[in-house]
Amino acid sequence: MNKYKLGIYTLILITISFLVIININNIIIQTLFLIFLFLMFLLVRKHMLQIKSLKTNYEQLEKTHIELMNHLDIAIEYEEKYRRILNNISDVILIFELKNGEPSNIIYVNNMAYVKLGYSAEALRSKTPLQLISEQKHTEFTNSLEHILKDEENNKLETIFITKNGEEIPFELHSTLYKEKGKNLVLTVARDITERKNYEVKLTEMAYYDKLTGLANRKMLEVLFKKSLKSVQRSKGQLAVFFIDLDGFKKVNDTLGHDAGDLLLKDVAARLTHTLKGDDIISRLGGDEFIIVTEGYSLEEATQIAERIIEEISKVYMIKNQEARVTPSIGISIYPQHGKDQKSLLQTADKAMYFAKRKGKNTYKIYTEEMANITIQKSGILAKMLNFFQGE
Repeated sequence: MNKYKLGIYTLILITISFLVIININNIIIQTLFLIFLFLMFLLVRKHMLQIKSLKTNYEQLEKTHIELMNHLDIAIEYEEKYRRILNNISDVILIFELKNGEPSNIIYVNNMAYVKLGYSAEALRSKTPLQLISEQKHTEFTNSLEHILKDEENNKLETIFITKNGEEIPFELHSTLYKEKGKNLVLTVARDITERKNYEVKLTEMAYYDKLTGLANRKMLEVLFKKSLKSVQRSKGQLAVFFIDLDGFKKVNDTLGHDAGDLLLKDVAARLTHTLKGDDIISRLGGDEFIIVTEGYSLEEATQIAERIIEEISKVYMIKNQEARVTPSIGISIYPQHGKDQKSLLQTADKAMYFAKRKGKNTYKIYTEEMANITIQKSGILAKMLNFFQGE
């Protein structure tokens, strides 16, 4: 009831009651009537105070409502800004729930997730992160989630995502755990590191592979030779080392030029690769010297390999529309007969190659004890390799 109407009704009631009291001569009735009027007054006053309080509360609620609406507008504005930011950054953003320590369905993805992975938003939200990650990387990923649950700071992980069309893309993940409505949620920022990985591969190639031929260089030969030697030591097998020097290469360089010499070296490398098995080690030391390391061959099989190499390398080359010819002189040493470490095997193969050159070139020689006292002065890369192996 409106407080003004209530006041008017009360005034009318009091007026009527006053007129009634005047016309009543009985003092007891007058007293009772006055008490009644007083109680009515108190009741009306109580209601008036309640109405005033309700009005105050209403005004406060209305003010609070306005403030909340303003805050809501601001929150919506900020949410839209953040959404635009997340949808325009170059990283993939995923949010998923952890249930009993296991990743559950994805609940949020940004636009870059669709671009990089090829799935629609609906399709992504129906998957778990493990369904997007290469199976070989599942264990690493679940282990990283355990670290996140333990609140450990190092939460960086390199993994591989599989796109809708089956392409593998390397990503670096940074994940953070947060709680919302009693749920463990994980925010993951995934950065495509394809360019970085390609650059790392190029650096590795530059460090471990010959720039001209693509064969293993001295540094890679050291690594692979050591690995092969340990393998045959464990298996008590045999290992053959072929030291190859090209006969006539200087003439090609002098007559056709260094560019032609480089082309010929690339052709020689290709022929060696074609002649040998995929797991044989083929290395270019520099210049026209090559070293081959093979596992599991007997002495007889090693000589057959040398014969195939001679046959292939001796075939004519077409360089800049001109014929060119080189032949190989090959020295062979066998583990463990001719050496038990890298240095001794290289030295004995080198001495055998020296004898092959002395015997007319375009042939091979297997190391024998009569070569032991021959001293060959070496300089350049082979000398550095032998010095490197000195401590072994």
